[in-house]
Amino acid sequence: MPPQAVQALEKIAPSTRPQKVAVVAYVQFDPLLGKQSTAIPIIVLIIGLSAIGHTVIVFEGHPSAFKAGCRDADMLIVDESMIPHMHKDWGTTAWSVMRGSEILVCGRAGGLRRSPRHQ
Repeated sequence: MPPQAVQALEKIAPSTRPQKVAVVAYVQFDPLLGKQSTAIPIIVLIIGLSAIGHTVIVFEGHPSAFKAGCRDADMLIVDESMIPHMHKDWGTTAWSVMRGSEILVCGRAGGLRRSPRHQ
């Protein structure tokens, strides 16, 4: 990985303290239909965080698996395009089972913003 990419990832989740990162993103990908980065825009972030030593769990955020996917996570990253498909109080639910309190929302263009404590 280029050094500047590693530096950017270290600002999000320093590798000095390996974390469990839960990611809500679209996971259905057919390699014959297009580029992986188009189907899953935050794929570079997902791969990068795992490359610097974090455990990354990716799921679609369905209510039936949401608590399990977030349980004991130090950080949750959500692809903003998945939010309309998630249950209304997803943030409160996540914080209720997470070990950490950091929830980041990733825009389709790649920018990250912190989610407010109350959804």
